[in-house]
Amino acid sequence: MLQGGLQKGAQLPQLAGVDFSKSQKILLVAMDANCDSCRESLPFFNSLVEKLRGKPGDARLITVFQDGEEQTRRYAEQSRLNVDTVFGVDFKLLGLSALPSIILIDSTGTVLDFWIGKPSKDTEEQILKHLTVGA
Repeated sequence: MLQGGLQKGAQLPQLAGVDFSKSQKILLVAMDANCDSCRESLPFFNSLVEKLRGKPGDARLITVFQDGEEQTRRYAEQSRLNVDTVFGVDFKLLGLSALPSIILIDSTGTVLDFWIGKPSKDTEEQILKHLTVGA
């Protein structure tokens, strides 16, 4: 478990239904159905999904919600968020304090980098570079 929030090099707990080892890099995006900043960030997250499509094993994006299954599915559908989604996650176990939280991990669940809050244009470029350059 993470102490004192997110830290680079920390190990994330395993998430139900997610096999970290299937991708070299995973971008976990913690969101909430009632979060305005999350909603405003959706176009960026959807564009990332499109850029990563067709590159299985390299990198993938997974959204993570505290909300229950029905509310999460309804939000994903209304938002046209076509991505793997995990619901019912305790954000405290991940060391999260604000949303959206974007966590880049490797195939072992180790935190490589993270960003808190609605991503700026510079942050969006950083994230894209992390996902598309190197292994």
